[in-house]
Amino acid sequence: MADSYVGYAPADRVSLPLASVSVGNLNTTGTASSSTYLRGDMAWSSNPLGDVTGPGSSTDDALAKFDSTTGKVIQNSTATLTDAGLLTVSNLVGTINTVTQNTITTMTGLTTVGTIASLVATTADINGGTFDGIVGGTTPADGSFTTLSASTSITGTLATAAQTNITSVGTIGTGTWQGTAVADAYVATASTWNGAVTTANAALPKAGGTMSGGIVMADQLLTRPEIKDYSETKIGVAAAATVDLDMTSGNVFTVTADQNTTFTFSNPSPTGKSCSFTLIWTQDSSDRTITWPASVDWAGGSAPDVTSGSGKIDVYTFFTLDAGTIWYGFQAGAEMS
Repeated sequence: MADSYVGYAPADRVSLPLASVSVGNLNTTGTASSSTYLRGDMAWSSNPLGDVTGPGSSTDDALAKFDSTTGKVIQNSTATLTDAGLLTVSNLVGTINTVTQNTITTMTGLTTVGTIASLVATTADINGGTFDGIVGGTTPADGSFTTLSASTSITGTLATAAQTNITSVGTIGTGTWQGTAVADAYVATASTWNGAVTTANAALPKAGGTMSGGIVMADQLLTRPEIKDYSETKIGVAAAATVDLDMTSGNVFTVTADQNTTFTFSNPSPTGKSCSFTLIWTQDSSDRTITWPASVDWAGGSAPDVTSGSGKIDVYTFFTLDAGTIWYGFQAGAEMS
């Protein structure tokens, strides 16, 4: 077709040769140029909507992001925002405002965070760094720890109601030192107690005793007393086929025979300290015999005879210098009825 026509009816048609209508012949306003566009109202204007281009397809719910810095090219992304407002991203960089987020159900693979001002967790595993918070309640006093490492530092009041064994301490200030009986009193070696240095291995006060001043026991093991005090403590021991004489119970033992008896000796003082005791044996009418521990080294090389006859009394004395490896024994008195 060589020409174009303008008009409705054939009589009204005007023949226009191709390329015969120029921009200058149009009834427009504004200035036509390579950077302007002809609007529907025949006005030339720059495009206010820009000229952004993007991919031919995208992921449903994916967030569009700019490609490069021209502001004209967008691209698809792996971050998605559903119609319900659920945002899914693979990584976050920056500051997250969690003022209204009071429940975090899962945090997997989170290796480094900044500062969390407030966090409430039912269970937590803290493997490093510094912990400054509340454990187990609404105040620090309600918290509790089952295990503390050697480097753990505690500031404040430490409640040890259930702590019965303390193996190593530094400096203990004022407080109350307790025990339930003489055998449960604790022993300190050359320690300061109530302003004065105690003798070595002196028993500290039991229940009701109050500590004032300071006791310094760097790496000092607190132990039960292992030997008797200087007073004589008589213990009546019931007759039996085997009778153990425990050095922590006393230092004078009495046994009234009613059957043949084998004796054992236990809990002497440690090596480097002597330990001695006396045994008073009362015979019965059946002339019972005694079997002694193999560790006894008797004066003269053999055990003395046991006096026969009902009511006859023999007295034996023993002492050791090497924690009971060898007991030196002799008969202090025979037939003492």
